[in-house]
Order: sequence, then structure tokens, then C-alpha cells
Amino acid sequence: MPYLLRLQLQDRPGSLGQIASALGRAGADILALDVVEHTPSGDAVDDIVVDLPDGGMPDSAVSACTAVPGVTVSFVTPYPAGAPLGRDLEVVELMAEQPTAAEQVLTAAVPDLFRLAWGVVLDASDGLARLEHRSVGAPTDDGFTASWLPLSKATHLDSDAPGVPEGWQDAVVAAAPLAGRDRALVIGRHGNPEVLDSEVARLGY
Repeated sequence: MPYLLRLQLQDRPGSLGQIASALGRAGADILALDVVEHTPSGDAVDDIVVDLPDGGMPDSAVSACTAVPGVTVSFVTPYPAGAPLGRDLEVVELMAEQPTAAEQVLTAAVPDLFRLAWGVVLDASDGLARLEHRSVGAPTDDGFTASWLPLSKATHLDSDAPGVPEGWQDAVVAAAPLAGRDRALVIGRHGNPEVLDSEVARLGY
């Protein structure tokens, strides 16, 4: 069973090697690793997707990581998708191959690309936010007043703020404008840490 772990660790030579060795000893197979950001304090934030043997518990992977000095685990969650669909440029290539369906391709890819729960595309050009595209597992809220639109740049959204629908409550949410400022790609995570500033910037790009 694949699991996603987000780690914060000292950004020094050999740290990832120590983590990989510790996970290997715990029987975990690393499927993917992404550097999410570097913090001002000199730490790195990394996402690691591991596959555990049948009957393996995520606690064993967490214990293996935290046994390495200077490593903390921010969260661990099941990750049925396993290895990621691809990185940013691969998704851009898929979009370029299907220009008339580019937004659908992006919406479907964004959960794997950002290790998220869901993504949706909204159009509020008539004053109400209408759902145009949604990934698997995304909320179905439609026809609501989104006071946070239009957007000029990618930004964090407060899921408890006015104009955020009920289906987004208890999620960490961010959004980026699409062509036309009244249109936006919105991403969400349920029960996991905030969307980092570096992820918001990447969403904007």
C-alpha cells in the first residue's frame, strides 16, 4: 500500500541517503521523492511516496524517518495513486497534445501533481461561480457567489471565509487565475497541512 509522507529535515549532504536507508530497513520501497521547498532556517521540506509490504503499517515508515537525527514527519496519508502522474513539464506536454481539453487534463492531473485531494475549474463570468471541470473526489458545489473572485494571482484561500462553499470547509485551499480573471483553478487538501507558499507559486506558474 502506498503512503505519502511529508518530511522536514536538515538540508545537508547525506540526509536523504540516511532516510532512504532507514526506510529500506523498515521494508518500505520509495516510489517518488519531491523537494517541496527550502525554509529560511535552512531545512528542506520533502514529499516521499513509499510502498509498504502487505500488512505493513505507516507507523513503521514514520518511525524509520524520525529515527534519523533532525527529521520530523509533518503528515502521513494513504496515497492510492502510487507514483506521481508526472512532473510539471510532462503535464504541460499532455495539455499541448490536447489543446481543446487542456483544462480538463490539468484538472485531472493536479491532485497527483501537488499531492492533493482534488482540483476544480470555476467560471464566475456571469456573477456566480459555475463548476466547469472537476477531478475525481472534488466537491460538486455550483452556482455560488465567490466574493474572492476575480483573482489577479495565485493565492491561499481561507476555507471559512465568505464566498467559500460548504463543500470546501475543513480543507486547505488555494486558487490561481486562468484565462480571464473571473475563471480559476482551485485545489484542496482535506485533513493535511496548509498549502505552502512554494506550492501556491508553482500553481501560479
